[in-house]
Amino acid sequence: MEEIERTIRLPRDADPLESYARHYAFRGLQTVEAVYVTSYAQPNLREGMEVMTANGSRPATPREIAETEALDALSREQWGEAGKRYWHSTPDAFPMLSDGGCDQISILYDVAAKRFRMNGCSGEVPRPNL
Repeated sequence: MEEIERTIRLPRDADPLESYARHYAFRGLQTVEAVYVTSYAQPNLREGMEVMTANGSRPATPREIAETEALDALSREQWGEAGKRYWHSTPDAFPMLSDGGCDQISILYDVAAKRFRMNGCSGEVPRPNL
């Protein structure tokens, strides 16, 4: 992790390294796969949350707000905390965002060659079969 973070050149549109929760695991014997995901501060959902209706929107009920807060907390727990690193037993345990762009960065690092085989924002790099 130290070597990867010391030598990585983040994509041009990426946030600073410390803005990401950084997840690592071995993929095979000589490749480290990593996923960096942006971790956002919890929004205040109790002020101004609206529910979309067929004809516009309405204020959210306390129950709807509580359900949304619970889902938001679960997502933050799965994505991790900005500035922290996590080592997983397999890349299959990585969090994945459904958005494109640099909210998620995918990385493959060849440990023996000490070089990046893949480094790009979500939707910009193919995910190779290894």
